[in-house]
Amino acid sequence: MIVNLSLNMLVVLAVTRFKQKQPPINYLFLNLALSDMLVATSLIPQYIIRPVFTLPDGWAGTLLCKLFVGGFTMWVAGCASTTIHVVIALERFYATRLENRARKLQGRKLKMAIGLVWIYAVLTEIPPFCVMTYDESRKSCFENWPNQLHGKIYTVFTFLVDFTIPLIFMAALYSKTLMVLWVDSKRSKTSLSAVKTRKRVTKIAIIVTVLHALCWFPDVTSYLLAYHVPGLVEYGSILYHACVIPVAVSTCLNPIVYALQSSRFRMQMKNMVRCFNVMNSKKVFVQ
Repeated sequence: MIVNLSLNMLVVLAVTRFKQKQPPINYLFLNLALSDMLVATSLIPQYIIRPVFTLPDGWAGTLLCKLFVGGFTMWVAGCASTTIHVVIALERFYATRLENRARKLQGRKLKMAIGLVWIYAVLTEIPPFCVMTYDESRKSCFENWPNQLHGKIYTVFTFLVDFTIPLIFMAALYSKTLMVLWVDSKRSKTSLSAVKTRKRVTKIAIIVTVLHALCWFPDVTSYLLAYHVPGLVEYGSILYHACVIPVAVSTCLNPIVYALQSSRFRMQMKNMVRCFNVMNSKKVFVQ
């Protein structure tokens, strides 16, 4: 979590401190960083504070489960992250087609898309938020659905709408984008430098999407199996919680990918370090 917050804060600073130099897709990468940081801040009360702190009984324990310990904000962040990946795939799809320049995500369209992503992420997680409660006998949070069938339906919905369908959609978009960049670009009049830049950014987008899918797959699958095959994975068991480990790891990987694949990002990191060094030297001089 420390690595997560440190690296993703660098991404946030790299984008916000150099606004005039940022292409639209970098603001999508910024929101990926924010969603990853939200995962870290969600895991802190659930896995660091919770084991050494006993929740109060009654409505207070249930309220803490809903807001902090039950994983609501982590799943909001996960849904937002998946949806942002879809928006990135769309942005790459339109960015590589000159005839679709009017549909490019920038300015007001980009802001609206980002806003809708976070609204959608919150709305999809309202059902488990409403049924999350504190079990005084087990001293843990769990989803108390009025009917077990409702829980089964929702887990299938989460697995399909928040994970499977977006991945299929992104695979279709990226396959067409790759075709344009690596095949059709040879016959187009687009400059080689522009094509090279688009290839590099698209490569970064695909890498972070694949890492996100691989790391979130165990968690969304365990959530599905806990309701449909409880003998295999029990809700709240050690195996169930162990599937969160890849999620935590995935939130640290994106900044590393940016640094390895993007010379622009590395340059902005160096510029920030220089700025911090200058600021610190000034403080020392004043003291």
